[in-house]
Amino acid sequence: VFMFGDGKNQESTSESVNGWYAIYLYGLVMENSRLKDLGRLMTALEIRAAWRYWQMTDADSIFPKPFADHKAVGIQWSTKVDYGTWFGANVEFIHCIQMLPFTPISEELLREEWIKEEYNVLAEAYGRTDPPLSEEWKGYIIMAHAVIDPHAAYGDALQLPRYDDGNTKSNTLYWIATRPGMGGGPPGPTTTTTHGPTDHPTTTSSTTTKKPKSPEGVAGKNSITDDRCNDPGSDPYGGLGCRACDIMDCRFCGFDGFPDC
Repeated sequence: VFMFGDGKNQESTSESVNGWYAIYLYGLVMENSRLKDLGRLMTALEIRAAWRYWQMTDADSIFPKPFADHKAVGIQWSTKVDYGTWFGANVEFIHCIQMLPFTPISEELLREEWIKEEYNVLAEAYGRTDPPLSEEWKGYIIMAHAVIDPHAAYGDALQLPRYDDGNTKSNTLYWIATRPGMGGGPPGPTTTTTHGPTDHPTTTSSTTTKKPKSPEGVAGKNSITDDRCNDPGSDPYGGLGCRACDIMDCRFCGFDGFPDC
C-alpha cells in the first residue's frame, strides 16, 4: 500500500469484477455457499460502481463535459479523476483496461448503451500513426465492437495475426460468435471497408442467394464440404464452422448456431 496526495485510486474495473467473479466461481465449485454469495455480492457491487463512476454516457455521467465526452474514466481517485492509465495514455489503454479480460461476466459489465457511445472514441486508435495501434490491443477493440456489431467484428478478428497475453484467437472468436446480434453467422458476403487513414479492414454484410447444398463433409451429417472455407475473408459466414475435423473446406452445419447444411 502506497500513500498518494490524492488518496486511494482504482484503474481497471474489469479486472476487479473478474477477481470477485472468480471467488464466486470458486465458491460454486467448492459448494461453499458463504464464499459463493460473497463473490456474487461483490461482483454486483463492482459492476454497478463501474457503470456509475467509469462508464460515461450522454444520459448518465456524474462528471461534466468536456471530461464526459471521453466516455471512459481511466483512474478514479479519492479527490480527482484521470483520463489516463499507469502505463500510458493511448485511447485503447484507457478504454480497454475497463474491459479486459473478456469472460462470461463481461456480458454484464459491458452495457450496449455505453459501447455505442464509447466505441466512437475508442476507434480513434485506428487512425493514430504515432505510436501505431498494436495488433494485441486491436483485438480488444474488435471484441468491444462485437457488442454492437458482431458481424463486422468477426471479419476483423479473422485478420488478427496475434493476440495479447491472456487472450487467444478462440476466446476472441467465441466472444464475438456468442453476442446476441450474431444470429448464427453473417447473413451475406463480406466486403472490405476502412477505418480512417489506416485502411484497417472490417466487414459489412449484404444479401446473397443461397448456395446449393454441398456434399456431406467428413464429419458426418452435420458437416458439408464448402469451398468458401478456403477464403474466410469472402465467406458469407466469416469462416464460422470451417476446418471441421481439421480439414479446411469441411464445415460444421445445422446445429448450435452454425450455418444451415
